[in-house]
Amino acid sequence: MRDYQPHKNNPYWLPNTLYRRVLAVVRDYDRMVKEYKEIVHETASGDGQPRSPVPGDPVERKVERMDRLWQDIRAIEMALIRVPPEYRQGVLKNIQSGGWPVDVPAHYKTWVYWRKKFLFYAAENFHWI
Repeated sequence: MRDYQPHKNNPYWLPNTLYRRVLAVVRDYDRMVKEYKEIVHETASGDGQPRSPVPGDPVERKVERMDRLWQDIRAIEMALIRVPPEYRQGVLKNIQSGGWPVDVPAHYKTWVYWRKKFLFYAAENFHWI
């Protein structure tokens, strides 16, 4: 039920498959940030073959992985910036693990509104809509 997307009077409605895709990427945000920071410290892993037909360039592969991760991280963070500061962490926490924070006095509908706006903005930043 926590992945439900209201259909009535929802100008930020996304098709079901796109909605689930955005949810999956946003839920993976913490892992992406952690992996992005750890890529720099990884050691090169070659195939060990001296006459391999594929040239080995571990630095280029690291840069490509970092670039892909950075694009996703940046898209999520740019969508989060469009949410008011008092709701940012609560909306992100709700999408990742469920539950709303109790320390910010706001109505349930306010949280739902900013959650659906955030997911819509994230989909826009991923260039999926």
